Amino acid sequence: MALFLVNHVQAGMKVGIDIFSDSGIKLLAKGTAITAQHIQMLQSHKIREIDIDGEAPGGEPRADKARQLDPARQAKAEKEKLRQLMKHIPLFSSLAPEHIGLLADRMEKREQDAQTILFRENDPGDSFFIVLSGTVKIYRTSPEGDEKILAVFNAGDSFGELSLIDGKPRSATAQTLENTELVVMSRAHFLDMLKTHFDLNLVIMAEIVQRMRDTNDQVSDLMFFDVRTRVIKSLVKLANRFGERSDHTIVVQMPLDRHELSQMAGVKMKELNEVLYDLEDRQLVKMYASYFELNLIKLRSLLR
Repeated sequence: MALFLVNHVQAGMKVGIDIFSDSGIKLLAKGTAITAQHIQMLQSHKIREIDIDGEAPGGEPRADKARQLDPARQAKAEKEKLRQLMKHIPLFSSLAPEHIGLLADRMEKREQDAQTILFRENDPGDSFFIVLSGTVKIYRTSPEGDEKILAVFNAGDSFGELSLIDGKPRSATAQTLENTELVVMSRAHFLDMLKTHFDLNLVIMAEIVQRMRDTNDQVSDLMFFDVRTRVIKSLVKLANRFGERSDHTIVVQMPLDRHELSQMAGVKMKELNEVLYDLEDRQLVKMYASYFELNLIKLRSLLR
């Protein structure tokens, strides 16, 4: 991926990372093939530089290096882009621009391939993570080797703070589900951030409390709900988090494969498939390779 001046971008190039306006509106999503109209739109929003992926429209590596920014300017532009992205992360939404700039200078941006382990259960907690793009799952492993997915995070979410606060080893494993961009802050900088920005303490405390509630809900689900209800609740949870309304259905880009969905619901693969087949027969759910559609209202009514 390389940074290009918008004036040098050509139709057919693909966006390397989501592009936002100054007001927080997503202008173009990662992977979008750029058109002449897109270029005009970016210029109208006064977007000067964007990330382009490393391949030409035909799939060949790019040779027009002269059109890229020089290293010093590119590094400066990367920092500015990080500041702009951080404005739209809920954790930092209450901070003044100058404070966001100071925090951005203390963060490291990383690009990780799909299925990369970011940290493992019982590792020392030395970093705090924020997702810029992509998806990360958090899970624990039983002594028998079975996984239980605790959470799925996407753009704007943060994780890894618990070990930094209590000083204990990681309580779960974090793994990317797709190519993912993150920013990482060290434990020292994270603790310094909490000391100097009281508002962030309240936000992080609220996040931790919510995750504790989610964990309690998962335990209750396993104890009191049958297989069918657990699967439906997992689908609804994914729809609430990743779904987009389309006509009378919710379209959910699937961050998990079926094996991972069974882990999230706490059921066996055979049980998961039986429930999904039944829901499809009732025309409540339609499963596809990379997404699913569901009637959220009908499914929620089944849980009452």
